[in-house]
Amino acid sequence: MFSVLLNLTIRKEGKWLEIDYNAIGAKIKIIRNAKGLTQEELAEKSHLSTVYIGYIENGKRQVSLSALMSIAKTLEVSTDCLLGYQDSYCLNDTRLTGCSDIQTEMILEISKVVIAIMSKNNL
Repeated sequence: MFSVLLNLTIRKEGKWLEIDYNAIGAKIKIIRNAKGLTQEELAEKSHLSTVYIGYIENGKRQVSLSALMSIAKTLEVSTDCLLGYQDSYCLNDTRLTGCSDIQTEMILEISKVVIAIMSKNNL
């Protein structure tokens, strides 16, 4: 069996961009922590090694397409979320059930402002 590595570039909004493996790894780590999973638990549920998960999260390895899909399924997010296409795909919180797309986007934007203020104030 072989794994297909993601190409070095992806198309976003009509432009070709390099894949930022550090950003993908960081996003996986953030979501994993938010869901209360350890690297070991994510690895086991995704049928990957703990070492590989660590390498991905730290940007030391390029994630394969099959691994990305498995991690997304385990974390219950879309691959678009992990690739950074749209943050709204990452909002799988049941507390947002019933919100319209516009309401969800507004919540996301408000959250970004709050996070920026908290970061500025070292909170």
